[in-house]
Amino acid sequence: MGKVFSTCRPNDNSRSKQTQQTDAPRYHNMQEIIDTEKKDELKKSVDELKQLVHKGIYLAEEKKKYWVDAEGRNCFKLFPKGLNIIWSEDPKYWTWEHFKDASDKFEAAVLKSVSWLEIMGDLKYSYLTPNVLYQVVFEAKLEEQASGWNEPVNFMLSKLPDGAVLSKRTEKLEKKGEWLQLVAGEMTAKLDDMAETLQICMSEYGGHWKTGLRLAGIKITPK
Repeated sequence: MGKVFSTCRPNDNSRSKQTQQTDAPRYHNMQEIIDTEKKDELKKSVDELKQLVHKGIYLAEEKKKYWVDAEGRNCFKLFPKGLNIIWSEDPKYWTWEHFKDASDKFEAAVLKSVSWLEIMGDLKYSYLTPNVLYQVVFEAKLEEQASGWNEPVNFMLSKLPDGAVLSKRTEKLEKKGEWLQLVAGEMTAKLDDMAETLQICMSEYGGHWKTGLRLAGIKITPK
């Protein structure tokens, strides 16, 4: 069972796992997403925008990435600079490192030492393709010298503003030296949820000092 959360503690009103439907709209709210998050793409035609989102485009001053999969379903990555990471503004606890892989370049968050771990992100429900089952994954790595990870880490998905819990689980981080896909949970955005916001949380409040975590971001993609 998961630990008690502080700021990651909405009222528990868990949903059962929902099945993905075949009538999901393609390129859902593409224009709205780009109008809101990336002003310099406004003059492109719809066809040009579709080509762009198949390749993937950066949003919100490169704090997010938006793309569609082969079925035209929306996918997102929230980079660390766009997340709320407790103590990340203090270089005694967190530092930032330029990172580049096969598909992205961004600033990774590198944990030096904290006793109170809390990483939060959010995304509008209206950005997600309705009636599609999504999986939310933290991309992180424990360095070889990492320490203090004796207790399981808590993951939770919740819906704002009512605070309903969509998914809650724990996982003990043990593998070191390789990038991990840490599943925070699964959720489905229904059409009547479009005014809501998905809140994503990773936390550990055990009080012992933790070191050596490297964070690449949060991926939100159809399962």
